[in-house]
Amino acid sequence: MYYTVTTIGFFDSMSADSVDYILKQTELTTVFAAKEYIDKLLMMIKDGLAQNIENLVSFDEVNES
Repeated sequence: MYYTVTTIGFFDSMSADSVDYILKQTELTTVFAAKEYIDKLLMMIKDGLAQNIENLVSFDEVNES
């Protein structure tokens, strides 16, 4: 809150459509996540979802693939 940042929680049980809906409603552009969720977001982007995402910040090391 000090940096006027909003925190949004995503859960593994949420569908890609649910996550995409939240991303659109919040106009979220930056996501901080563990590698597993980064992989899911990259797949969503390839499928035409999560179009607002400009920055993905991983808590873990990510290999290019």
